[in-house]
Amino acid sequence: INKVLDKDDINKLKKGIVIDNRKVDIKRFKVRKKDVEKNTSIVELTIVEGRNHIVKKIFESMRIDVIKLSRVSYAFLTLDGLKSGEYRKLSIKEIKKLYALKKC
Repeated sequence: INKVLDKDDINKLKKGIVIDNRKVDIKRFKVRKKDVEKNTSIVELTIVEGRNHIVKKIFESMRIDVIKLSRVSYAFLTLDGLKSGEYRKLSIKEIKKLYALKKC
């Protein structure tokens, strides 16, 4: 993101942000790196919902632009063992598990 996050920013995120009249609970939040010269921060956060562009909207509500966004996991699926641009086929078991999550 294009800002070095301060304590106020971090506290707002930890309390949760209201987007489209609904609170987004951020389950985990960590500042990975701050670059004062470039005025950027690399952050990692965990949310449990997938509303459209929700991460960008969270930071937009705080007047912070997202420069780059990477999803590293979805439910039980992760990018472990994959290089940038690589993909793999899901197993039948994984597909069934995803369908079961949808029903919840």
